[in-house]
Amino acid sequence: AALTAGQTTTYSITITNDGDSLATGVVLSGTLPIDRVTFVSTDDAANFSIDGSGNLTWTPAVASLAPSDTLTLLLTVQVNTTLASGITDVTIPVSVTHANIEPTPANNSATDTDSLDAAPDLRLTKTDFTASITPGAGSFYTINISNGGTQAATNVLVTETVPVGTTYNAALSDPLWTLIAPDTYQISLPTFAAGAGFNVNFAVTINSPA
Repeated sequence: AALTAGQTTTYSITITNDGDSLATGVVLSGTLPIDRVTFVSTDDAANFSIDGSGNLTWTPAVASLAPSDTLTLLLTVQVNTTLASGITDVTIPVSVTHANIEPTPANNSATDTDSLDAAPDLRLTKTDFTASITPGAGSFYTINISNGGTQAATNVLVTETVPVGTTYNAALSDPLWTLIAPDTYQISLPTFAAGAGFNVNFAVTINSPA
């Protein structure tokens, strides 16, 4: 199943000595993609470390690993609650080294990739806070735009049309609006982060009867 934003998951990482002699100085290394997951814990905290870039190191306490023996690390991470646009998976590579001659280095590394279920969820509300307005007076609408999803949205366009019988009021409107066609205005958001939100005012003047 795909991982979801905010989900906690545990990886089981197993090192096996497939050779015919002791392996000494065993060290596991890997990288957590910190733009996608956050380190939570391991079952061997005393011998595990991770830096701010997500580079991890596990130096097992055992002095050597006999042929056919295994060592297992349980690594728990949490998927970030908000994610940048375009992120579709979580990939965690790991590799193992030791102090002895390695006859088959090709099998000393592994990668786990899980798909990621994340998407933006744009929401828009609009209110004018009034029940009636007189001709010649100005009236403004407050528009709230928010991203309630788990992933950033890109190339967001908010479009507003001047109602019939009114004239756009630039003085009362937010300066973000750009005229793109007669009586049609737009706000362009190249990137709109998950969890972000803001209000803008769109104002008009009620035309007086001729």
